[in-house]
Amino acid sequence: MKSRCEKRGFYFTSINEKADVYVINGCCVTSRAAYETRLLAKKAFQNNKQAKVIVCGCPSYMQREREMLKEIGVHFILGHSYKHEIPDFILRALNGESGVFADEGSKSYVDESVLCRFGNRARAFCKIEEGCNFHCTFCILPMVRGKERSKSIENVLKEIRCLVTSGHKEIVLTGTNIGSYRFGFKKLLKLVEQMDGEFRIRISSIEPVYIDDSLTDILKESKKIVNHMHIPLQSGSERILKLMGRPYRKEDYYDIAWRLSKLGIALGTDVIVGFPTETDEDFEETRAFIENLPLQYAHVFVYSRRENTPAASLKGEVNGRIAKERSRIIRRIIASKNYAFRKSLEGKKVEIITEPTEVLINGKVYRKGVSKEYVSVLVPSSIPPYEKIEVKISHADYSFTFAELSQ
Repeated sequence: MKSRCEKRGFYFTSINEKADVYVINGCCVTSRAAYETRLLAKKAFQNNKQAKVIVCGCPSYMQREREMLKEIGVHFILGHSYKHEIPDFILRALNGESGVFADEGSKSYVDESVLCRFGNRARAFCKIEEGCNFHCTFCILPMVRGKERSKSIENVLKEIRCLVTSGHKEIVLTGTNIGSYRFGFKKLLKLVEQMDGEFRIRISSIEPVYIDDSLTDILKESKKIVNHMHIPLQSGSERILKLMGRPYRKEDYYDIAWRLSKLGIALGTDVIVGFPTETDEDFEETRAFIENLPLQYAHVFVYSRRENTPAASLKGEVNGRIAKERSRIIRRIIASKNYAFRKSLEGKKVEIITEPTEVLINGKVYRKGVSKEYVSVLVPSSIPPYEKIEVKISHADYSFTFAELSQ
């Protein structure tokens, strides 16, 4: 959207500054995400009471979210396919128009546009797929993002080539469920591997059902794919996994995690606690299972009830206080694993890509970089951004990982 607007001559500023029009790419996958979308809309009006505000994406398909956004004063609420018309909607808003454009057909839109620059980031995101055909009982993604559809393999390769030519040193393959890529996810990885250029590829998140021996072989032999995978778990309780409608057993996940870990691949995951009917025994099963997984990090969520999902009708809601305590317990375990993982890197050489981001710690400025293992590494600020360099991890404390240029 930003690229299209820039081509039409629009000038960009921060959400924290006064603007004529604010465009918010919203989310409602969790109640927290929906709340934050509304919060941004309110903030826009606080910055400029006369501003025009446009919200795009998932919230447009939820009746309750639409109503609350309209109450705030949002001018246009747009479904996915209308994002490519955003410059026109900005002009329409400035001319006093408003409305909701979120028909069912807009959820089947395939964006075949080719992005050649991803803002001022060193790492660029390339969306290869949208939508999901899974039926997880807690998830509204199939309702708000539609059925699976994929960008053509020709345009994916063209976009990667264009992004690399523009100077991006890492390309992150993204999508709602990228393992289901229609034209063959493993075929795509092999074609990317054959491309010229010094860049690396990261798989953003992939469901465990897509990780088989042939994918493992690709990861093992690749010179471009980084040694990091994000594989959602959601629960370590067999009973809760079935209630969630997840298409695998915990034993399957365990085997995959340890097989990849032995290849030197750092692992991240997603965990949901407080799912309806989750007992103390279920949670203990999850806690013990996570303790035994080789994880580098995890995103831990308290179950968020989303209307019109099968899980929303389940009886046996978990007390909010109990759910939050379970979340704290898992987060403590993950924090300990993350610290141990980063400590294990001390004295080792790792490849990082430096970013524009600078961090101030105890009066000293550091440059942030991201390693292949998906570890945020702090290096001297004198090192310029957008560089792919080798550094030596000098020290890891409980909050940060520090490194110096490798000699």
